[in-house]
Amino acid sequence: MRLLIKVVGDWTAVVQFRHPQEIGGLYFLLSLLVTIVIGIVAADGYEKVDVGEGETVTKKTIVKTMIAYCVGMIVSFVVLLSSMNEAYVETFLTTKTGNTAIQELFTNNEDDENMFKIFRPKKH
Repeated sequence: MRLLIKVVGDWTAVVQFRHPQEIGGLYFLLSLLVTIVIGIVAADGYEKVDVGEGETVTKKTIVKTMIAYCVGMIVSFVVLLSSMNEAYVETFLTTKTGNTAIQELFTNNEDDENMFKIFRPKKH
């Protein structure tokens, strides 16, 4: 199931599929960039695609379509980053995972009450 979510998340750029406990934001961002490059290179590998009834789609059309989708993905990601709370933008630009952040919160606190806040249920 995780592999399916990873593939769908990479190819659709749905950031809600990014699990912060598994990968840092920078890895997710680089993964999106690799997806863009692979998609355009793969589209460039087509000569002609038969769409049925004797019609074909040319390589040029496929590459242009893939570039348009990739530009749309980049624009939607930039809109997401620009519309979110500035304090959270950093989470998409760091290699720190959610697990690392929780460990730092626990180990870097001197006060026991603050240290054990990580064990309290979160309000969503």
